[in-house]
Amino acid sequence: MDHIAILRKDWKLLPKILSGGKTINPEFFNFKIDSKTSNIIMIYSIDDDLDVLESVKFLKNNLNNVQCVEFKDKGHFVLNSLKTEEFPELLSLILE
Repeated sequence: MDHIAILRKDWKLLPKILSGGKTINPEFFNFKIDSKTSNIIMIYSIDDDLDVLESVKFLKNNLNNVQCVEFKDKGHFVLNSLKTEEFPELLSLILE
């Protein structure tokens, strides 16, 4: 699969959330991943929202050569979930 559209169930709200209330074209969420792309690392946490985990499952099943890194207690990777501004695991992945 070389074309993926990622839409959440609340896709009408998501563009406004991401843009701080400004309108974003829904086509923004339709994108292609070049077949020559390599070294894709997808990180997720099993305590994230169900719709996010559904997207993770979809991507894991439809993308080739993706390294998945699962966390158990990072939520949505925001300050409220992490309880810190530090994320050494991400830094380690970047520096590999």
